[in-house]
Amino acid sequence: MPDPTALMKSAGSAVLVLCGLAVMGLGVMGMCVSRCKARCFIMLFGCGLGSVALVLFIVGCIFSSTASWFPQAMT
Repeated sequence: MPDPTALMKSAGSAVLVLCGLAVMGLGVMGMCVSRCKARCFIMLFGCGLGSVALVLFIVGCIFSSTASWFPQAMT
C-alpha cells in the first residue's frame, strides 16, 4: 500500500501543474483579448481568470491545512 502522504503530494502537485498550464493559456488569451473589442471575449477571459484563481485558493487552503494536522495524525 503506498504512503498516503506521497499520494496526497502527487495529487496536489498534479492539480497545481494543471492550474499552471491553465494560467499560461489565460495569459495568451489575455494578450489576444487586449486587441479585441467584443465584450463576450472579455467576459470569458474574466470568468476563466476568476475560476482558476478560486481553484488555486482552495488548493492552497487544503495544502496549508493538511501541512499542519496531517503529520500528527500519521504518528
